[in-house]
Formats: sequence, C-alpha cells, structure tokens
Amino acid sequence: IPLHLSVPQKQIETQKQTLRHQLEQLYHLLEQQEKLFVASLEDLSQTIGQVGEKYNTHVSRDIALLDKLIGELEAKQCQPEWELMKVSVAGVKIATVPKPWGIPSDVEKKIHVIYQKSEFVEKRPLPMDPELVILILSAVDVTLDAETAHPNLIFSNNLKSVRLGDKCNRLPDNPERFDSCTITLGLQSFLSGRHYWEVEVGKKTGWILGICKASASRKGSMTLSPDNGYWVVMMMKRNEYQVSTIPPTRLQIREPPRRVGIFLDYQAGDISFYNVTYKSLIYTFTSFSSSGPLKPMFSPGTHDGGKNMDPLTICPVGDQGSH
Repeated sequence: IPLHLSVPQKQIETQKQTLRHQLEQLYHLLEQQEKLFVASLEDLSQTIGQVGEKYNTHVSRDIALLDKLIGELEAKQCQPEWELMKVSVAGVKIATVPKPWGIPSDVEKKIHVIYQKSEFVEKRPLPMDPELVILILSAVDVTLDAETAHPNLIFSNNLKSVRLGDKCNRLPDNPERFDSCTITLGLQSFLSGRHYWEVEVGKKTGWILGICKASASRKGSMTLSPDNGYWVVMMMKRNEYQVSTIPPTRLQIREPPRRVGIFLDYQAGDISFYNVTYKSLIYTFTSFSSSGPLKPMFSPGTHDGGKNMDPLTICPVGDQGSH
C-alpha cells in the first residue's frame, strides 16, 4: 500500500484485500461443491437406473409368467374344473407380486445434504457475506464418540448432546477414553479440507470446545495447549473466556454466545471460533502444526453449584434455534 495513503484509505485497501481473499476462497470452494453436487447427482441417476432395470426385469418376468398362465387356462377352458384348478394353483406359486423399490439410504443421505445446503442459500437474501457462505458450504455432520468419553459424561440417544452426570459410570478403561478430564471427542476425523459445525452452549457457565489431534494424550492430568495437540476456547465461569495458548489468552467478549461455531481449514492451518449468536469472530489459531487426523472436542464443564447442568448440543448449521 502506498505510504501517502491516509488511515481511512489504508483501512479501505485492507478491507478490499480481505474481501478479495474471501471471494477467491469462495470461488474455489464453490467449484469443489459443484463437482461434489454433480458427482452425487450422477451417482443418484446411476442408482435409479440400476434399480429401475432390476424392477423392469422382475415385472417383465412376471408378465411372461402371467401370459403363460392365461394361455394354459385358455387352452384347457373346455376341460373339467379340477384340471383348471391345477393350472391356477401352479401359476400362483410361480407368479409373485414385485416389491416396491426404493433409493438406497446412502444416496438419500447425499440428497438430503444437497437439499439442506441448497435450501439454506436460497432462503438467504443476496448479496451474502462470503465468509458466511464458506462456513455454510463447509458444514459437516458431527456426532459424539461415547467410546472416548470420561465416565462421568452422559449422552443423548442420538449422540448430539452431552452433559456432566452426578456419578462415575463403570466403563471399560480403553486407551481412547479420557480418565481425568471430563472430555469427549467427536466420532469424525479430519485429515484435509474445510469443516464447520455449531454447538449450542445456551446459558451454561462453563464449557470447553475445540479441536485436538487424534493422537493427543487422554490419560492423567494434562495441559490443553497447541503443543499438546489441543486448540480450544474455554468459558471458565460466567463471562470469562480464554484460549488454550501458553500462557492462556484471555478474551473480552461483550455479548456472550449461546451458540459457538468451529471452523477448521486444514490446508490453511487455521482453526476459528465464531459467536454464532451475534455473528462475530471469537478467535483464530493460525498456522497450526499437524500432519495427522484432527477431531472435534467437547467438555460441558463442572456443575458450578448446579448452575451449569445444561448439556452441550451439536446443532444443524443454519438452524438458528432458540438462541
């Protein structure tokens, strides 16, 4: 930027560069999404074709059997009734009513994902914030992995919510399970690409959210830090937030989030946290170092004298809910 530019002009140039960078990211992401959508539609078309061919084969076979049965009945229409009955019973045993066909569940899931993303974009007025579009198109379906959970944690049946229980459950002390920190991981692992999910924190007075290396230590006392493979934001108590840097970075958040978004850009080496409630950035870890898979991480915090009993809940991206 030329040195003679005034401060407002410098700010404008910086904003232009930021917007240009976001639009470039969005352009490449839209190209990737287009390829994925087209591949999913081609997969769907191929599956429908295969099922249709199978169905048509069955129908053609049954029509041929029925034609044969009709021919036999017509040929023996002058014979005694008991002869006709033998032909009818034999025909009924051979001919079967074709079963209704359906699209395989994995293809239905792909259609549902495409529909959700398309519907979200269609319902939003243009122009949209490029950063918001990038997040929406990077949305992933995250579920909790009970096999990694500290024994005090209690899950919802759909593995979307977790809260701290009143007592320690008797569970196998497998290598994947946290035994001292009340933490659980997500079932999904990420080794490349962009991934975004949102977690409802509501009016909780304490929680920890973020990402960790799949290989990070889970036993005994531990320090949550990037050096140990943990990139997290913590609400220590009501309206007090910090980041897992060494030393910890305290955050000034004017409007507490009721929903937090986590965005991983593996190639760029960035992990960002968003206040979804008030549409603002909380914090970004830049240039993280990892060559292995990364996993979502969750902790509902302590009971805080009964003030922090609510669960953490993974929510559909774009579903504004109650917050």
